[in-house]
Amino acid sequence: NLIMNKARILIVEDEAIIAMEIENQLQSLGYEVTSIVNNGADAIKKAEVDNPDLILMDIRIKGVMDGIEAAEVIRNRFGIPVIFSTAYLDEGRIERAKITMPFGYVLKPIQERDLKVTIEMALYVSKIDDDRRKIEERFKLMMHQSPSVVELYNVEGLQIEVNNAYEELWGFPASHTVNDFNVLKSQEVIDTGLRKYVDRAYKGETVIVPPYQYDPRGETEARGEGRIRWLSTRIYPLISNDIVTNIVIMHEDVTEKKELEESLIISEKKYKVLFEDSIDGYVLADPETGIILDCNTVMADLVSRTKEEIIGQSQRIFHPVIDPETKFSPTFQKHKTVNQGERIETQIITKSGELKDVVILADIFELEGKEVVYGIFRNITERKKTEADLRESEEKHRTLFETMTQGVVYQNAEGIITDANPAAERILGLSLNQMQGKTSMDPGWKTIHENGSDFPGDTHPISVALKTGKTIKNVIQGVFHPDKKEHRWININAVPKFRKGESIPYEAYAIFHDITDLKTEKK
Repeated sequence: NLIMNKARILIVEDEAIIAMEIENQLQSLGYEVTSIVNNGADAIKKAEVDNPDLILMDIRIKGVMDGIEAAEVIRNRFGIPVIFSTAYLDEGRIERAKITMPFGYVLKPIQERDLKVTIEMALYVSKIDDDRRKIEERFKLMMHQSPSVVELYNVEGLQIEVNNAYEELWGFPASHTVNDFNVLKSQEVIDTGLRKYVDRAYKGETVIVPPYQYDPRGETEARGEGRIRWLSTRIYPLISNDIVTNIVIMHEDVTEKKELEESLIISEKKYKVLFEDSIDGYVLADPETGIILDCNTVMADLVSRTKEEIIGQSQRIFHPVIDPETKFSPTFQKHKTVNQGERIETQIITKSGELKDVVILADIFELEGKEVVYGIFRNITERKKTEADLRESEEKHRTLFETMTQGVVYQNAEGIITDANPAAERILGLSLNQMQGKTSMDPGWKTIHENGSDFPGDTHPISVALKTGKTIKNVIQGVFHPDKKEHRWININAVPKFRKGESIPYEAYAIFHDITDLKTEKK
């Protein structure tokens, strides 16, 4: 009801007195009237300009087109819901009006109660229809962007839509099977054992199919380069009013995963591949002696040594010497005593003596009946350097902010001042504490234009920048200085700031300098 009471309505009525009565009725009901027009051509123009939530359209209006024709154009172009108003409605007009898919009718003379019920019902149906379209659009977007294969079938089992991943997996165009392949009539679906799961989905059940092999080189290959693949499949029913209207079949190609699992069972070599190909350094060590049992190439490269130089050595080879008499390095000792799996940031030393920043995740597990410490080393040297550079950059910017002669004021998306530099305090005659929490709407600014007229807060450059998302330049504004008891003239530039991927500013800042003396000299 809150949404409906704020609805914006365009009136199309060629009788001026009736139009005024309708306008009064709508306003008394809490609606906003965007415009009143008396012909179809103007109705189309205003529909585009005003973009109302709803149009109240008289069927018999002036001009070459009647209300029904205008409503059809508006529906096709803008999708704005229309309610027809008329003094009488014959069968012919009813049939013509149906084509435009109106959201209701009100008979003249219009009763306020009937008008309210019809409008609220129309707005409700329009909102539901809009929500449905958005859901459908989101579903289609998700479907076509999904990396998994998605197939949509109707209630008769006919494939009616597939996504891009379908074509990529099977190697033939979707047009070869869409509106042709029938999941309820396919012998392949029966042969693979998939049919029983499809039947369950058509009965309203969500089904997870165990991984299986599928060969598309039969009836569905359609001259493509089909390959036998291992698939992990889920089947979902789409239900409306307790009736299954469609099913969605989603396939994930798990061929590589299956092949990896099988080969891991056959050979330990796959483990070595994973061990060696990791982006992190891996080390296995004896927790009692600290002797390194194994490491991967990444770890060797990290400390500029060969694996042969590392394996069999003490773990101290990785760490800068602190106390040469101790058996373990402080880092290794910490991994043996603190909570297992805890991340520790430290430094390691290369063969040449270079120190590198790393984060180490270590734990103890049992290998062939013996406890082994494994450590995962990730090189964070570049990250630490970037963090240091960022801190230095922030310090430079803060120094510039604090020492620049131009005033700078920041406001958040709600228009509330969050920060200001010393120059702004001096120019405006207010401390940061006095400014924080204020908005441009605060009457204490007493802002004026050059001609002496009021300068409303919602038209201040920074307010406009937040509202429009555009940079505002070279605006002259008089602002009252509480200490000097006079208006000081400032030249303002306002700049909106956006987060990545967003089109609405999250804050804006105004840069300004005092031009009072310059204006005085000119006078």
